[in-house]
Amino acid sequence: AYLDYQVGCTEEGKINAIVATLYYQQGAYLDFGDMGGLDVLQMSLDGVYNCENWQLSGFECKTDTPGNTFCRGPVFLPGTFLIESVLDHVAHQVGREAEEVMSLNLYKKGDVSLAGQTLADSNARATFDLCVSNADFGDRAKEVEDFNAKNALVKRGLAICPSKYMMNPCTGFPSLVSVQEDASVLIQHTGCEIGQGLNTKAVQTAALELGVACDAIKCAATSSRIAKTGNVTGGSTTSEAICASTVLACQEIARRMAPVKQANPDAKWADLVSKCYSQGIDLAARAVYDGSQRQPGVLPDQQDNGPSPYVQYGCAAVEVQVDVLTGETQVLRVDLVQDNGISLNTAVDVGQIQGSFIMGLGYMLTEEFVWDRTGKRTGSAGSNVSNGTWEYKPMSSLDIPIEFNVTLLPKSVNSHGVLGSKSVGEPPLILSAGVVSAVRKAVQAFRRQQGGGKEKEFCAISAPATVEKVQLATGLNLQDLTLVAED
Repeated sequence: AYLDYQVGCTEEGKINAIVATLYYQQGAYLDFGDMGGLDVLQMSLDGVYNCENWQLSGFECKTDTPGNTFCRGPVFLPGTFLIESVLDHVAHQVGREAEEVMSLNLYKKGDVSLAGQTLADSNARATFDLCVSNADFGDRAKEVEDFNAKNALVKRGLAICPSKYMMNPCTGFPSLVSVQEDASVLIQHTGCEIGQGLNTKAVQTAALELGVACDAIKCAATSSRIAKTGNVTGGSTTSEAICASTVLACQEIARRMAPVKQANPDAKWADLVSKCYSQGIDLAARAVYDGSQRQPGVLPDQQDNGPSPYVQYGCAAVEVQVDVLTGETQVLRVDLVQDNGISLNTAVDVGQIQGSFIMGLGYMLTEEFVWDRTGKRTGSAGSNVSNGTWEYKPMSSLDIPIEFNVTLLPKSVNSHGVLGSKSVGEPPLILSAGVVSAVRKAVQAFRRQQGGGKEKEFCAISAPATVEKVQLATGLNLQDLTLVAED
């Protein structure tokens, strides 16, 4: 995506108006039908910043490249990157730190977003302030400044990136819960466990509702033979949806068992199940959470605040070290705060946060498609040059942050989610946009050192900020590398 923009702001950096034209590279054909990506980009383009006056137009651009498809955090990541670049540019123009400008423009509770979402429970400020505190941002910014003053060809940058992510409804996933005669419990649901901890959360939810140990419960492989009419596993809400349907199924089983339990209040779980079986009570129940069911504190309250049931917030502080000779970037430290409401499983959620952020780092730093326009490199015009890991560089074990700290926002309860939780799979991805802001600061530090007027220009690095782009952005030339003998 490409953004052509004009910004009206105060001397302090408070944004009053943005006039922008958005160009979205769709490729040779539309994927996902009419959904495209432009509408979602418009929903995410304001980030966490309250600008009361927008004039926004956009174009989906048909190009001679393969169609772009949705992946993790579809188009929310480029949308966040674009608005963060705008905030960096504003800060540069008014001569203030980007973090000051960010803080001045953050959404407050009750504000209405560009997409028409009332931010009734906005935690943009809470995640931002906690991230600044956890990262010890003020002292470390001074340390970065001192480091840059002492090192001519290696520079560091420290930046903040806050975010909001508008979630989809978590409906339409059937769950069949069966209590076996041996007192074990089998869950057969329509979600796909793909490493996001869906089964773990479903088991925990059933254990909570039935009062059974987790080791007595298991999830079967997903199959349309048992649980039909499922929804697509995606949008970060499948775990929530399965948990909601599992809650309803377990509650139905508990309702059927209630008379037996009332007659045998001291009976253990296995004895209770045995008595139910002896009385011919059906201990299998299928349920689908469709959004109409209401249970405060358990199921979403379905309050209508706009196009999304709720909004997920986060903030990350990213410190990088840039070798200006090569453009190589090393991520030194990340301090990330995520608003997960009441986490359904802290270990699972922190793992999702880490993995999602690292995936975003690849998008922001190294994973670039290169096309052979003339055919000189491959012998075939239009061929994808970056068709293997020699040219296409996803993050690997040596590319991850040296220090990576994750904090879940405390005292956050989401009444619009399942059991007070918030989804986790995709929202942390977009916080990786902060790495480009950190690289930009490192490059600007080198430009200030070199002088010559280049330091007055805004460093407009596009993503991915590959080694080539970063090195060229420094403005380093051969004369800078000349060694002069001293008498």
